[in-house]
Amino acid sequence: MSKDFAQKLRATGVNLFTDKSYNAKRNAQLNLDSRTHYADDSTLRYFHARILSASDCCDGLVFYVIESVALDCDNRARGFRFVLFDVYGNTIERPALADSFKTADKARTAMLIAIRALDPVAYTKGKIAQHCSREQQTINALLEVIA
Repeated sequence: MSKDFAQKLRATGVNLFTDKSYNAKRNAQLNLDSRTHYADDSTLRYFHARILSASDCCDGLVFYVIESVALDCDNRARGFRFVLFDVYGNTIERPALADSFKTADKARTAMLIAIRALDPVAYTKGKIAQHCSREQQTINALLEVIA
C-alpha cells in the first residue's frame, strides 16, 4: 500500500527520501536540506549532536536519524535518541532529552517500534491535507489582493 502511494506522490513532484550517501551525517543533510535545519552543521554543533545513523524508510515517506546528543549544556553527559521526519521535514516522533537511551542500539530498537506503530500513508495524507489547506488560504488571500 505505501509503495503505490509513494509512487503516486513522487509523480506529483513531492521529493521523497532516498539514501543519498553512505555517510550518515551527509545522508541526513542531503535528505533534510530545505525541509528542516535539524541536520545543519551549525545546529549539530550548537546542540553537541552527532548523527550516527540516517536513512529513509516506509518507501521514502519517512526519514530517520539516530543521534548522540548532549544531555546538558556543558556536554558532560550524552544520550542516544531517534528522530522520525515526514516528507515536509516535520518531526513525527522524537524522545525528549530526559528520555534518551543509554545506547544507540536501544534507541534503534525504540525507533523500530515507533515505525511499526506508524501508519505512514495515513500520516502523510493528513499532512498533505494540512498543507493543501494552508496553500488554499494563501491562494484565497492573493485572489482578494488582485480582485
